[in-house]
Amino acid sequence: MWQIKAVAQCLLAPVSAWMLLALQGCELAADAKQKVESLLPGSNRSKEETRTRAQAAFLQPSRPSSSPAAEMPVELSVPLAASFWSLGARLLMPVSPKSSNGGLLPAQMLMVDTGSSSLAFCQSSLLQEAAYQETQYNSCNRYNPGGAPMYYWGPFVEGDVHAGNVTFSNASYSIMAQEENMGCQHGIQGIFGIAFRQLDVASPAKPNFTMADCQQDGDELPPPMIQTLQAQGGVEKLGIHWSGQLGENQGRLYLDDAAVTNEHYDKTSEVGPAVLGETGWYDIAVQKISVGGQDFTSLGCAPEPGKQCVMDTGTPAVTVPPEVFDSAAQLIKAGGSANLTFWLPAVSGDAVALSFDLATIFQMGGLFKGRKGENVILGLSMWAFYYTVFDISSQSVSFFPQQPGTEASRSAILQKILAEEMAMRLLPGKGRRMEELPVTVHV
Repeated sequence: MWQIKAVAQCLLAPVSAWMLLALQGCELAADAKQKVESLLPGSNRSKEETRTRAQAAFLQPSRPSSSPAAEMPVELSVPLAASFWSLGARLLMPVSPKSSNGGLLPAQMLMVDTGSSSLAFCQSSLLQEAAYQETQYNSCNRYNPGGAPMYYWGPFVEGDVHAGNVTFSNASYSIMAQEENMGCQHGIQGIFGIAFRQLDVASPAKPNFTMADCQQDGDELPPPMIQTLQAQGGVEKLGIHWSGQLGENQGRLYLDDAAVTNEHYDKTSEVGPAVLGETGWYDIAVQKISVGGQDFTSLGCAPEPGKQCVMDTGTPAVTVPPEVFDSAAQLIKAGGSANLTFWLPAVSGDAVALSFDLATIFQMGGLFKGRKGENVILGLSMWAFYYTVFDISSQSVSFFPQQPGTEASRSAILQKILAEEMAMRLLPGKGRRMEELPVTVHV
């Protein structure tokens, strides 16, 4: 089964008038109670009872009917909110399943995840309220191996779901029958994985199903996001924007042409395009990492099992090898000014240099120290610095620099991280012990 791998072992919070630097000993007690804050609003049936399959086209954008502009294509996009959960920011999108009475059910705030492919709702009552057709499969996902249990399973169904001005028709989605530590009690009402087909694995349903019945090599179902993009034909693009701030309407997901016609896209500032892999998730190669004047190579990034380096909105921060993190920490501790740069293979020409100001990324708690042997992850904090456009047709990704929020917004995220640590009653002078964070990378 696809799992989420915990990679973050240590968070650096720089010490100054606005920072606090923690360099060693980072792992939370397994039984520590996490305090999270959300800024958002908060059994088979007979054939006669089977829900009616939706008949709409894959995309049904809203259009006014009384204007000539109604004949023009509508740019497809979904607004995103940013909330704080489990020691980091998360992007959430409002998603409404089609109701059994033909309308739309209230929107559920689902975590946007480029590191997985499954669409799953926490709210079990949707089994009675939503319009769908049953399948013979269950969806299973396990997270945080070696840490506190984190998982869910639930029946796969097919039906329409609506987000922004996009309808995902006949989407394969799951309704959780059982879950543990999935954030369902903390303002996160499910997950919307937008990666590729390889990660949307289904296990055959059976009576008295349990997590022990989940299969790692089950059938693959089409992920709703990729299914929708491919249904339109032509160029398949996906743009992701985050302002770097917490709150409602702090980001947006753009589909197809909308990815390159919005205010965040500036061709003159493009960094890339870099080569994009599609081994399930949005994977990249990292040729080297530079910290100040020091280069780190032999990172082991390759498009093969166990060696993927990925871009994952489900991981709160950029995660680097221990030696890279330690070098960056020493520079900040010494009061130096330097960049952290990832060198990615370009589609053509010289390598693509993806750079971050060290002081700025530390100010928002946006850099994690991975354990030795773990892979590089460009987590959500990367999106605070760059608007990204994935061109799935050409297997490339381009980055567009932007201001990573404000000093106040960055500091606010860091202070929430530190407050969450303190709420876990960690002993002073013993170093900060951080629980392995849930991230959406298959192991």
